Amino acid sequence: MASEGSASSPNNQSTSPTRATTSNQDSHSNKDDRNREVLRLHGFRSSATGNDLALLAGRAGKWLASIPDANSLTTFEPFYFFFYGTLQLPRILKSVCNLGDSEPELKSASIKDWEIMLWSVYPALVPKAGNVVKGMYWKCDKPEYVGRLCWYESGAYHMEYCTITTDEGEVIENGRTFVTTIDRSNLIEGSFDLETFMKISENY
Repeated sequence: MASEGSASSPNNQSTSPTRATTSNQDSHSNKDDRNREVLRLHGFRSSATGNDLALLAGRAGKWLASIPDANSLTTFEPFYFFFYGTLQLPRILKSVCNLGDSEPELKSASIKDWEIMLWSVYPALVPKAGNVVKGMYWKCDKPEYVGRLCWYESGAYHMEYCTITTDEGEVIENGRTFVTTIDRSNLIEGSFDLETFMKISENY
């Protein structure tokens, strides 16, 4: 019988190599799944794994093209954005995304289970069951637009999925919008007045 405290004691058994290998594989798999989901949220799919995938995910909302071989490691899948603040204005969207002479095709729509509060004068989207927020939707068909929009929204907002309902009744699943990262205690009740903003920002 093995003595107490020996390596073969039930309370001191070391993890077998097979079990350790399986555990490490599961950990890497979970990290890869999370990183793929980050990329997917920003419109990208990738067959990369491990450190390459982590690097791509870390740059997903920034300038992904700055990573060598990013184009060969990722595929961009166009999706629809829902805007409820300043990006509803074509001239601002054109400027942020550097659209040149192209006019963005913005159309009226709404999303449910959200509400707008205010962070200073800026609209902040927060969850609210049953509530409807009206705004505009737009098809994002180039990967560089994602980075530009995330830069414009800054760290005060992050991308999330939403279901967009157009004014014609069409339902667009897996749309994206920008949700505030500011603690709710720092927000105030109120609504964003686009017409007022247009008047005070004519020289934007």
